[in-house]
Amino acid sequence: MTDDRPVREWTPQNPAFESVVRDAFEKQTAMHTIGAELTHLAPGAAHLTLACHDQIMSHVPPIVHGGTISMIADSAMGFAALSLAPEGGTGVTVEYKITFLAPAIGDHLVARGRVLKYGKQMVFTDVRVVVVNEGREKTAALATGTFIAL
Repeated sequence: MTDDRPVREWTPQNPAFESVVRDAFEKQTAMHTIGAELTHLAPGAAHLTLACHDQIMSHVPPIVHGGTISMIADSAMGFAALSLAPEGGTGVTVEYKITFLAPAIGDHLVARGRVLKYGKQMVFTDVRVVVVNEGREKTAALATGTFIAL
């Protein structure tokens, strides 16, 4: 699960997918509040990067709070799904499951979301969240998610 490679080469339904996703990201104030950035976008894939800073730590410093990790994981999967939506299409999270594998202690996090299957109503995704410390990556969490088209 979540080996960071594309599941397949996706063809976006909307040729303007990049501007649609970037616009949606800019409107998502929660991502700005925590300081997340959209650092990679391709059909069926979206990566979010978040610097580790005091405002996102848990009650056990210097570990990033699991809720913060969940936020960027959900958003990376959602933006990956949105990249394949038809013009005017959108969607919301139906469910996601996240498993934490290691404490997120480091310089920054990268959530690498990708689409596994894009159906007529449902989109199935996964994400790997890595923590980068002094240039070395460690997987902090893995998640799968389901999104529904609206």
